[in-house]
Amino acid sequence: MNRTAVSALDIGSTKVAAVVLETNGDRLPKLVGLGTAPTRGVKRGVVVDLFGAVDSIRQAVRDAELVFGLPIERVVVGISGEHLKSLHSRGGVSAGQSTLGISEQDLARAVAQARSVILPQDREIFHTIPFEFSLDGQKGIKDPRGMSGSRLEADVHLVTGSTTAAQNLFRCVEKAGVEPCDLVLSVLGASEAVFSPAEKERGSILLDIGGASTHMAVFLEGELLHTFVIPLGGGNVTNDIAIGLRLEPPEAEELKKSFGVACSHLVDPEETLVLPPSAGRGERKVSQSLLAAIIEPRMEEIYGLALREVRSLGLTEFLTGGVILTGGASLLAGAAPLAEEVFDLPARIGIPKGFGGTIEQAVNPQYATAIGLALFGCNNRLGQKKPRGGVFGLWEKTVDWMREYL
Repeated sequence: MNRTAVSALDIGSTKVAAVVLETNGDRLPKLVGLGTAPTRGVKRGVVVDLFGAVDSIRQAVRDAELVFGLPIERVVVGISGEHLKSLHSRGGVSAGQSTLGISEQDLARAVAQARSVILPQDREIFHTIPFEFSLDGQKGIKDPRGMSGSRLEADVHLVTGSTTAAQNLFRCVEKAGVEPCDLVLSVLGASEAVFSPAEKERGSILLDIGGASTHMAVFLEGELLHTFVIPLGGGNVTNDIAIGLRLEPPEAEELKKSFGVACSHLVDPEETLVLPPSAGRGERKVSQSLLAAIIEPRMEEIYGLALREVRSLGLTEFLTGGVILTGGASLLAGAAPLAEEVFDLPARIGIPKGFGGTIEQAVNPQYATAIGLALFGCNNRLGQKKPRGGVFGLWEKTVDWMREYL
């Protein structure tokens, strides 16, 4: 293969998306492959049916290969789910006495020390993201290289998750015929596609509202500060509609996509909808305001849980960049206005950007995570190597952090 490309897989609870970005020097990566398939065998980010998941991955990869025109050999794999947990840690070391000041080796040792947290045997660290350094008690240092000091401390954000979940995800990808080379937090990937550097710097919240859960990421001063998983998503909205209007789930899903509104005051109370026959009954008419009255409370609950988590961090007044929404449920009319009301911050829909190409289907928040994972791979030179010991080795992951941070 003479073409240089990075491929990525977003394995969600409702769909699998495979994308291929072709890199060409300093120009924007070009989207040259996109494939999707309904998800089977994955619930809330965890594989529950290996063969079903393999079939879904294989179908999405095959569709992307048809567009790309070449086989996909390696992929960056996104990981999500309720098993993911976020925590902060601090580690310090005595700095070397070199006349050149703090070295990259000193930074790596401090970060490795911060990573030395005690975890259950079935959990491991997937990401180590430094937020700031301290040098002899002076806080708020972003890059201490070359500075003088004797005690260097690193404040890091750790993302941990189930080792078994990661291994089974890798196994599914391998059995689908492609090589999983890197594991990336899905919401971190999505941020690559929808955030501007200014938004990350000012402080912003990303809400990726998937089918079974909502993943939140908080950025401040250009760094990922916090992640959180809410066990509610677009599927809960569909279930509410199915119960409230006595519809089958597929009918409720179609009604949600076609006429759903998340903010009830945006609906004309005189507007009526015709429901399909179901449960032995003929066609029925309901007001669209009734549909909105079913959807809005669930969306408010998702936003409210995210807001409560942000408030628990004491960061509300610092997040002036606003709220960015991605995922399938963000396509609901009124999703952004409702978020503005709940958070009292500007809100917008996160349309993926930062790439070229002519696949119009991709300009959609449903593909923000898949495209963002590939962009993350392009920006950090992933997708070119084989997986390392276990899922990732401790020192090798620290070296990865050094590459990404510096």
